Amino acid sequence: MNNLILFIKGIIIGIGKILPGVSGSFLAISLNVYEEAISRIMNLKNKDNLKYLFFLGIGIIISIMFMSKYLLYLYNSYYAVTMSLIIGLIVGTIPCLLKEIKINIKNIIFTFIFLFILSFLLNIDLNIKINLFFYFIMGLIEAITTIIPGISSSAIYINLNIYNSYLDLFTHFFSLNFILFFLGLIIGLIFTLKLVSYLFKNYRNITFIFIFI
Repeated sequence: MNNLILFIKGIIIGIGKILPGVSGSFLAISLNVYEEAISRIMNLKNKDNLKYLFFLGIGIIISIMFMSKYLLYLYNSYYAVTMSLIIGLIVGTIPCLLKEIKINIKNIIFTFIFLFILSFLLNIDLNIKINLFFYFIMGLIEAITTIIPGISSSAIYINLNIYNSYLDLFTHFFSLNFILFFLGLIIGLIFTLKLVSYLFKNYRNITFIFIFI
């Protein structure tokens, strides 16, 4: 039963990877698997950890590979209902996040600095040209947004006008574009996982502020 629940949670997290504006890792926090999954990834020698990650990961993969068309149909045809469900899952995590955040002068200053930097980055006008190297960069973006909560890779791709190129990757698994994307994804996951694991161990409170923002 636990494995089935993990599989279902993986499917829900996969939904967050597909729908624009939704963060799969934020949904993972909603489902109470985010920190545990990162902890288990950092210790793959344990068989129980591999089993846990297998059932969670297979749910995510199936959701992305086989349900993307149906989920996008629901998103486009029943936007209000679909987003209400997703927003409900996300809003449900806010009380848990607030419990992890300690309000003090240092954290308030950090929050304003981060918001200033974020607003600056969001107003940068980028002229993206798709080439082979950019598919590798796209893989890095996918890795970072997969691990760091609150950031939607789909929303980023839409803003960069490359969302269709992203969806097209999953219909050509043996193409050079997908291989470069996958290579960027693996390299990005390795470094991002180590970074997030370090931040949770040493700067847990500031990390939760970043997630909440």
